Amino acid sequence: MIAAITAPGCGPGDDSTPATVSSSSSGGSGGDAGPDALPGVCAVDADCGGPAKTCGGTRCYDGVCGLDNRPMHHPCNEDDGRVCDGAGHCVACLDSEDCPSGVCVDRICIPASCADGAINGGETGLDCGGACAPCPDGSSCLVGSDCLAKVCAGGLCQAATCTDGVENGGEAAVDCGLACPSKCAAGSPCASGGDCKGSICSAGVCAPTCDDGAINGSETGLDCGGGCAPCGPGLGCAVAADCAGGACDPALQVCTSTCTDGTTSPALGETDKDCGGALCPPCNLGLSCAVDGDCASGFCSAGACHAAPSCENNLVDGLETDVDCGGPECSACPLGGACSKASDCVSASCAAGVCATSCVDGARNGSETGVDCGGSCPQRCPPGQGCQVDADCLGGACDPAAKTCAPSCSDSVKNGAEGGVDCGAVCAQRCEIGSTCGGAADCQSGVCQSGTCASPSCTDGVKNGGELAVDCGGSCTTPCPDGSPCAVSTDCTSGVCSGPTGAMTCAVPTCSDAMKNGPETDYDCGGGCPWKCPPFYGCLVASDCIGSLCNPATHICSPSCTDGFEDGGETDVDCGGPCVKKCGLLLHCSSNADCTSNNCCPIGGACEPGHCIP
Repeated sequence: MIAAITAPGCGPGDDSTPATVSSSSSGGSGGDAGPDALPGVCAVDADCGGPAKTCGGTRCYDGVCGLDNRPMHHPCNEDDGRVCDGAGHCVACLDSEDCPSGVCVDRICIPASCADGAINGGETGLDCGGACAPCPDGSSCLVGSDCLAKVCAGGLCQAATCTDGVENGGEAAVDCGLACPSKCAAGSPCASGGDCKGSICSAGVCAPTCDDGAINGSETGLDCGGGCAPCGPGLGCAVAADCAGGACDPALQVCTSTCTDGTTSPALGETDKDCGGALCPPCNLGLSCAVDGDCASGFCSAGACHAAPSCENNLVDGLETDVDCGGPECSACPLGGACSKASDCVSASCAAGVCATSCVDGARNGSETGVDCGGSCPQRCPPGQGCQVDADCLGGACDPAAKTCAPSCSDSVKNGAEGGVDCGAVCAQRCEIGSTCGGAADCQSGVCQSGTCASPSCTDGVKNGGELAVDCGGSCTTPCPDGSPCAVSTDCTSGVCSGPTGAMTCAVPTCSDAMKNGPETDYDCGGGCPWKCPPFYGCLVASDCIGSLCNPATHICSPSCTDGFEDGGETDVDCGGPCVKKCGLLLHCSSNADCTSNNCCPIGGACEPGHCIP
């Protein structure tokens, strides 16, 4: 009769494959079995025959021969192989991790290449970088040459930009050209005029122009002189013809100021282009001036040359808008006078070219009920001004007997018993921070300091701002006492906020509220609680700790052999290691001394009866 037997291992740590063996009822001692001998009864491994290799062979288990194969990936060095395949053979690879190149095909390691779908052989990205083609944006890199855009930063290939200091993207030269905001300077490579500051690309090179923002070509100054337009004062020159004023300082090689250089030269005292001052001709009408002598007309007013006027010749002349009035030199015109703008009129109102009555002329006229207010004016009258109806008044209240506007909380004036303008205890609106006040009741914050509404604070003795009670909770860092309103646990001294939504209050500390509060030495333990604290929790005295050991220096419960936890070098809960109590069967151990059975199996680290199977 043939029986199949599985040879026992030594626990989960055994890395050999369970060997299936067969025995024959015909018996036999095994003897010197050769390589081709069938499995049978044995005394030692040599009785089972067959070659013994790194990846497996025959073995004698409890008097019966069987196979003993190493698991997959077990290292080997036979038959040009590197790892075991689990069936007793030593092969080159089972997967990519077994190969230096990271590529395993049909259990053979394939050499690295730039098209093998793996990062290897000096590549910085997948089949790119290093000796391969450059990598796209976002790939890993070591140097700029690893990247398509030639920029490697932070170990990653970056997209081309016009500020990266490298010629890439569609740039004609480094960070310039048609593809960038900056165009290329003269002498730079180009493909078209759009690449160049001067918009001229000749023979693949940007040519200098008179408007490229650089001194180049025959120019003596920035885009001037030489073959370009003459230069202004202070710019470079070689000869007089390079200068707009025809004067080139031969020593400094710069254009000097003249009365014909087309600029306003302070050095010559000019007040406008090529005129004014003591050295240049006087300026024409409308040009800038400082004194009358700067003007050909001999009259400078408001910084400009004007024709000499007369405001007393009964004529409309000079800049007058009507007979001897209006304009910048004469007095304003009366009602009905001609005007071009409001300043031409006494009433400060110019309508359709005629000075008209105005709500800004400082007088009560027209339909006004007060000075420049009420009636047809858009401005309503403040308290004390005249009125006919409520609509004439800022506050909407006209005293029918006195025909004057009465104080109100909507008249834009601080009056009556108001703390500030239209606010305070007597008004529906309390005063904002910074407003004047007469007392705390005038202020939205409930705090009036030195006659001014102050900002809410957590020390002002008033419930305001984001506080949930007086100076605590909410926006304040100070938590509130028991019984105070709260929104979250941090609002409370006890750390517990409970109750129905909208009516939550700070609860009294208990030994079951999951918080460290009251007399507790840690969360819901120690102090006045019925529960003692586990190891590493806070304590004050030994009675606070489950193990009755409180470190007097750190005030932390120390591990003990009676605390119900595996700690302090114990190999299992309250046994083994430094404890007198040894561990029972199947409990964890690190040496035989930890076990009541005096047998700690190294594979699995547990106390076992008898001995461990090798």
